[in-house]
Amino acid sequence: MFIDLHIHTDQYSLCSRLKPEELVYTARLFGLDGIAITEHNCLWEEGEIAELKHRTKTDDLVILRGQEIRAYKDGFLEGDLLVFGIDEVIRDELSSHELVERVHQAGGIILAAHPFRPFLGLGDTVYNLNLDGIEVLNSNHAAAENIAAETARRKLNIPGIGGSDAHCAIDVGNYLTFFEDRIETEAALVAAIKAGHCRAISFSEMYNK
Repeated sequence: MFIDLHIHTDQYSLCSRLKPEELVYTARLFGLDGIAITEHNCLWEEGEIAELKHRTKTDDLVILRGQEIRAYKDGFLEGDLLVFGIDEVIRDELSSHELVERVHQAGGIILAAHPFRPFLGLGDTVYNLNLDGIEVLNSNHAAAENIAAETARRKLNIPGIGGSDAHCAIDVGNYLTFFEDRIETEAALVAAIKAGHCRAISFSEMYNK
């Protein structure tokens, strides 16, 4: 199963030009099995997801919810993290360590987003955190930064995911996460990542499988 785990829409992310309906259309056009909408410090309500699926007449595309949260330490930016499996919208200014603890206490998982992207990635801080995974393929990573993320993943021995980090339709599905089993719910997503039953792939790899 192929899911793009990192997407922003103009519904709640001011930096995005991607309309939710356009996202669904594009994901289906490209043959994706699922998407995760990960707005900045905002979580779609389950009813909003159901309404989007109804509005777009979508039964064949899994739509999951997540958040991208920015960590700060002593007022300085540390980097971005992806969070899945919790209903709490985290808007507090927390350090990466505090954020990891908060998410785990709530029963969710937390992963480093584009960790070696300048300014917005955690960089080597990933080695000091109890992360559940790391985004090793991201459209906003240069090739060397994706390699650095994969190196970190191997050293930490944690799962790796792929996400387009799309803010417009053309980027949807650039990078994906392949899951060994069918993922229908956020609980199943959390369990699969925790178990390491996933890996990051590119869009071209999906069509070569």
